Amino acid sequence: MASAFSRRSFLAQGALAAGAALSARAQETPAASPTAASETPANKIRLAVIGTNGRGAALATSFTKQSGAEVIWICDVDDQAAAKGVQAVVSAGGKQPRSGRDLRRVLDDQDVDAVVIATPDHWHAPAAILAC
Repeated sequence: MASAFSRRSFLAQGALAAGAALSARAQETPAASPTAASETPANKIRLAVIGTNGRGAALATSFTKQSGAEVIWICDVDDQAAAKGVQAVVSAGGKQPRSGRDLRRVLDDQDVDAVVIATPDHWHAPAAILAC
């Protein structure tokens, strides 16, 4: 029996689940000292944004504004797009992230907890497979 669950539905529901998990993680605060404890590196999800020429720069800005997230990498094959992503993070109040052109270098970094893939459509799957 064929499933009516399409690839598009799977991706949409996966994105919603990831967003809900990130949101829940960002809202967790220890009882002792919520402000100081939430600022510790252990309480932040360190993100890499891959692809920043369009939607990626906006996503980098949004994640930078989340208290439980820190954008530590911007990756794009276009140097101008990467610079735009770095500027988006800095303008949103984040620390200057590292930047590069090769997503494999980003994925090899043990400091990266999660990736945001905002590449052109034909690069979504290869980037996700490599990230896994």
